[in-house]
Amino acid sequence: MMSVGSDNRQAPKEDGVIAPAIEGVAPKPNLKILPTSPQIAVSYWSLLAQIVADLATPGRATGAPPAAAHSFLDTLMARLAHFHATQLDNVHTAGRLIAERVLAGGRLHLWSGRKEFYVEACSTAGGIRGNYPVCDPGQAFAELDPATLNENDVVIIACALAEPGPETAMARRIHATGAAIVGIYAAEREDGESSDEFAGLCAVALNNQSGDVGGVLVVPGYERKVIPTLGLMNNYSYWAVVGCETRSLS
Repeated sequence: MMSVGSDNRQAPKEDGVIAPAIEGVAPKPNLKILPTSPQIAVSYWSLLAQIVADLATPGRATGAPPAAAHSFLDTLMARLAHFHATQLDNVHTAGRLIAERVLAGGRLHLWSGRKEFYVEACSTAGGIRGNYPVCDPGQAFAELDPATLNENDVVIIACALAEPGPETAMARRIHATGAAIVGIYAAEREDGESSDEFAGLCAVALNNQSGDVGGVLVVPGYERKVIPTLGLMNNYSYWAVVGCETRSLS
């Protein structure tokens, strides 16, 4: 099996890469926000992609280029570029919406059908708890009672799979309270089904470009594609919104 190295030295150890500009206050380099934590997951999935491919093709020559890792990274970068080209207006709208509601006395809440997004949003680099304590990382996963919400609140919902069944069900309950929803979901799904209901329940919907049923790589021996971009795209989408929100709060 070919060895694939993973280098995270480009990811700074601080809580982020941007020192927020707050009116009347000089930016403080030691108070940076917006972390590069997704880069760790990028390294993991790139490595796993190549391991899976090498296990499926044991006769591959030692020293051959890591084609599977390249393919995964190329796909991820293309999706990030498309997100940047098509979703930034929605990102800015979401940031302003959240800031306006928080400043009016509302709260920002988070929900997803899987734990990964919750941990990334609430624990990594302190989330945005330095400004407004949105959640406690010790809180039970996905603990959100829509009955506690009001019309000033905002909930960011990240779809854990291309098929947004659990998230749509939660979005219906949240929407009925008057709270606003910022949704992160796959607008175009590989299974051909529609996600229009989920998007319609959101005040702002961000397309994570990851409607794959299983992943993005075809590997011999697997019935469906493997190695997803969905979790990474959800995390990148979230931090983009946090950046705009923090700027609006400033």
